[in-house]
Amino acid sequence: MKMKHIVSLFVVLTATVVLASEAGSNQFNKGDLELGFSGSYSDYSIDGESLDITSIDLEASYFLMDNLSIGVNTAWFMFTIDGLEATAIGLEANARYHFQINQNFIPYVGIDVGNFYINLDDETENIATYGAHLGFKTPINKNVYFDTQLKWTDYDLPENIELTSTQILLGLKIKF
Repeated sequence: MKMKHIVSLFVVLTATVVLASEAGSNQFNKGDLELGFSGSYSDYSIDGESLDITSIDLEASYFLMDNLSIGVNTAWFMFTIDGLEATAIGLEANARYHFQINQNFIPYVGIDVGNFYINLDDETENIATYGAHLGFKTPINKNVYFDTQLKWTDYDLPENIELTSTQILLGLKIKF
């Protein structure tokens, strides 16, 4: 039920930003720097067990050429599964291509690779990750963007355990 509320809020916010935006030139050019943050919350039920995931990401990106950026982000996750808490912190590198089809809607696709440290029951695991993402940026003004991203990540866990995540991240980006 909570996910439906988050998705509804996302649709309303995105529509509001798109309709209200009167941004100037919003092209991404070689040499631009972008800083931002985003977050997500998910509530899952797996085999009758509740799994809550909260994440916060901080990101810095540099445009190597028009529309193509490379960046790094730190991510912090908090997992709660039936009262048992776990935390994870990681560093990821990413590459992203922006399709500048118009000034009010800028879709992008990207890939990322990283490393996470997960702490569960006072045990720490070092885990490699890789993934892909797509999203879009909607300008609020000339240099500030509302960012929406769908991100898929595969975690390289030991003992043949499969773990992947799909997140909807909402955030703000500032272009310098």
